[in-house]
Amino acid sequence: MTTADYPETMASHSNESLVKILTLKRDHYQPEALEAAEQELEKRGLKLSDFATPSQKPIYSEVNFAGHYNINAGNSQTGGQPDMDSVFEAEKKKQAGKDMLYGGLWFAGGLIATMADVGAIFWGAMVFGGIQFFKGLINSQSN
Repeated sequence: MTTADYPETMASHSNESLVKILTLKRDHYQPEALEAAEQELEKRGLKLSDFATPSQKPIYSEVNFAGHYNINAGNSQTGGQPDMDSVFEAEKKKQAGKDMLYGGLWFAGGLIATMADVGAIFWGAMVFGGIQFFKGLINSQSN
């Protein structure tokens, strides 16, 4: 890809994708590509600061478990801006569900392998699975 292709390429990205490029994935892009992404946001009449309210940290300063932000989510209190606390909590609960699922699978797999008496006790898998399951359970309960 040549430098001349950057504006056209960035124009094909969604607003969310451009924000991710300029924030979370900044280290993966050349300076010319980043400049093209900034110019594309400006063409659309947007700024990075449009994606956070003044009382919140900018959207790109908070990191959640999955590394995703729903910048299209909005509420009436922030004038269509995302409520980062609710976005963060939703991602945390999604990750908690995955932790519970995978933790349960690790525990069950370790228990089955141990009970099958294949010559070793798979306590490591059971401990790991139990810890991951309860971590997910605690995170799913927290506010």
